[in-house]
Amino acid sequence: MPLKQSLLKRIKQETGCTAYYETGVNTGESFLRALGLGFDRLIGIEINSHWTYRMRCMLRPLTDIDQVHVICGDSAIIQPKMVEDILDGRQAVFFLDAHLDSGLDSALAMPKATCPLEHEMNMISKLSRKDHVILIDDLRILTDESHGAWQTDEYDVPSDRFPMEKIEGLVRSVNPDYKMIRVTGDDRFPNDMLFCRIT
Repeated sequence: MPLKQSLLKRIKQETGCTAYYETGVNTGESFLRALGLGFDRLIGIEINSHWTYRMRCMLRPLTDIDQVHVICGDSAIIQPKMVEDILDGRQAVFFLDAHLDSGLDSALAMPKATCPLEHEMNMISKLSRKDHVILIDDLRILTDESHGAWQTDEYDVPSDRFPMEKIEGLVRSVNPDYKMIRVTGDDRFPNDMLFCRIT
């Protein structure tokens, strides 16, 4: 779901983060809100090429000066070195919202999973900074005991389960000192996002 600008603004002010990283950019609503808040380096990952093409066209002046990086691909296979090079030492807000719910009509390849959360967290754990802010969206679906996250019969890709214990373990694998609280990223779904930070 899109991320409320008021929440992101508060996080930016409280933490001093100067970079923003989002998976599952889709139409770019949250990404554009982050851009409007003045992050000086932004990375967006989206598997569908029509969304990345649209964002690149719209933000071309900023991609030309390396403020904005819109990458078409599966967030499960993004390499830490590329992220390190783009962030260039900055502390980032990582907004993890990638999942299959809008089809793969213009995807360049089949994704590794219907929800790449574990792959994304493994990538973050390999970054040199261990104090990035992490926002994990859609807890109501990730923690659904009766189905895997975004389970689908349409594609032959794994659908993992993410009980809260597993999510918390993934966060602590980055840094055991993370404090985690549930927040509202979208008013339609109260307390549906996990906000992780070092305090």
